[in-house]
Amino acid sequence: MISIVRTISHSSKFNRTYMIFVSKDVPIGHTQIIDTYDLSFCLIFSMNTTFSLHNNLPFEILLIQNKNCTLYLHVIDLLYHKHISIYTIQQELIYENISIIIHLSINIIDINNHILEFENKHYHFIVQENILPGTFIGRVQVYNTQIFFNTNIFYILFGNDLIQLDNQIMFRIDKNTGDIFLFDYKLNYEIKQEYKIKVEAKGYYKDIETARWTSVSSFADIIITVEDINNEKPQIIVTMPDENNMKIMSISEPQLNEEQNRFINSFRSSINLIENDAEIISLTKEESLPVNTLLALLHLYDNDQISNRSLSLNLQTYVQCSREEIFINNITFCHISNFFHLTIVRPNVYGLFNSQILDREQYENYIIHLIVNKNQSIEMNTISNSFQSELFIYLILLDINDNVPIFNQTYFYIQINENLPKKSIITRLHAYDIDKGRNGTVHYELIVKKQQFFSIDKYSGILRTKRKLDREQCEWYRIGIRAYDLGYPIQKYSSIVIVDVQINNINDHVPYFTHDIYHFNIEENTPIGKIVGRLTIEDKDEEEPIEQMINLSSIDDGDTIKFNSSRSNRIPR
Repeated sequence: MISIVRTISHSSKFNRTYMIFVSKDVPIGHTQIIDTYDLSFCLIFSMNTTFSLHNNLPFEILLIQNKNCTLYLHVIDLLYHKHISIYTIQQELIYENISIIIHLSINIIDINNHILEFENKHYHFIVQENILPGTFIGRVQVYNTQIFFNTNIFYILFGNDLIQLDNQIMFRIDKNTGDIFLFDYKLNYEIKQEYKIKVEAKGYYKDIETARWTSVSSFADIIITVEDINNEKPQIIVTMPDENNMKIMSISEPQLNEEQNRFINSFRSSINLIENDAEIISLTKEESLPVNTLLALLHLYDNDQISNRSLSLNLQTYVQCSREEIFINNITFCHISNFFHLTIVRPNVYGLFNSQILDREQYENYIIHLIVNKNQSIEMNTISNSFQSELFIYLILLDINDNVPIFNQTYFYIQINENLPKKSIITRLHAYDIDKGRNGTVHYELIVKKQQFFSIDKYSGILRTKRKLDREQCEWYRIGIRAYDLGYPIQKYSSIVIVDVQINNINDHVPYFTHDIYHFNIEENTPIGKIVGRLTIEDKDEEEPIEQMINLSSIDDGDTIKFNSSRSNRIPR
């Protein structure tokens, strides 16, 4: 039987005085509320020194934060072993320079003339998780030599574990029989494994001297242990060396750029998912990734105790079969092996490593499918025959400028006619760089930038003439052309190709006499056919200018006509 009388000391604004009555037969562990304060009280004040004239106090004073701030008396030794009826205590509470003194007068009451005793002071019940509300858990009972208690005893449950945070009552007791039942909340081992509550048995007897009914109580501890059953899926918890380069999302709702989202959605539609809301973690790394780089640590957890240390982890790797397919909706995926491997770091912890150098120019995107299984030798819950969980890691290799632009030919030989108009297209050169973005963007330039005869478009690689070219001035031109990428200056790469241009001759020059006037002396009576002089004709269209000789001789009128006709046929203008 416990009663409390509370008075406020007027000696200080904060000091308090309490008078408490405690039954001599309360068990060890019994707690009694002394007072309840506002929650902020616990956040500010803390327990300090306990003062008493008595040594080895059978109880302690606790200040506990729960829904409120509660001051408790906690029994730590049996009171009936002591021969003290009143304990006087001063308990100090402090906050910075503020001190509060709690004055306690604890009165021990002897009610041993009429005693109730439980069959056990400590009850322990074991029940399986997920049993239905209303299931019988166990029974507690008192025994008593006083016959007049038999029809006037009832049971009450109390304790912090009796009610959960959502105000769900966990257990109920039949007040007449002491039978304990699960009330309106399922037990879940993964949430809570043990419940500690107390039971009070209260009986009434009629005092013969006073003819009044008086109550007598007895208390016992109850521990309800929840037994685990194998009903939980295992979990994969991922930690990565560089978490700044990772992003966690649902595979059904990727949150990357348009191209990457299309890649994930195509993959999701091509496989059978164990879980539709499975997680996918995007991870970016720079190529070329060295062998045995630690990509992630994979921690395997199973909330079912009976299957701990019995988890296995497997991986499968998928890549895009063809690079060109990224531009269409349907992407074909291929399963590859020997690119990644798992290493056991410690029980249920795996390291994910790459087994070979990863080059973006081989594969840019990898999807690593991780599946954790419970050991099949463990008897599974009949409710479900699937105890697998999955996780996807989407590895994206970032491009670095590690490739040189390559021309589609190692040498160019081109023939063009002379006298083509200015800006005539000679040819188009093309160099390809398999890097991505700026690293793979190719521009073109002439090695001799102040070129008088040719120009090249730096974007398209089109080679043009800058003026008319006359074969008679120059027949051959050798041009050096450089293709370079737009990588960072310290990582810029280029290649050079030689273009030889030969100028073809066209008949664009008139033959001409080497002299404007020829003067010859002819003697009279010179015989017919005698050479009297020589005329020289040249033509620049010849590959090597050659002098054409014309010998003049005495002829008759018919020969003159024949000569004129022959000359006209040779040099038409």
